[in-house]
Amino acid sequence: MPLYEYVCSECGAEAEFLVGYNDQDERECPECGGKMERVFSVFRAENSDDSQDAGSCPTGTCPLSS
Repeated sequence: MPLYEYVCSECGAEAEFLVGYNDQDERECPECGGKMERVFSVFRAENSDDSQDAGSCPTGTCPLSS
């Protein structure tokens, strides 16, 4: 089952849910009961050959050094 990230449209709370193939996409906010909306997840892939730490870039969009 994939893990999806959601943000509440009412209070801005963030939550993660395991979503099965037949599960409905609508989720209720665990904080306020509002409607949760699925957002794109950002993941980090590590490579032992990379000398630059991706976490050192404040915006996460810095070009990789060659």
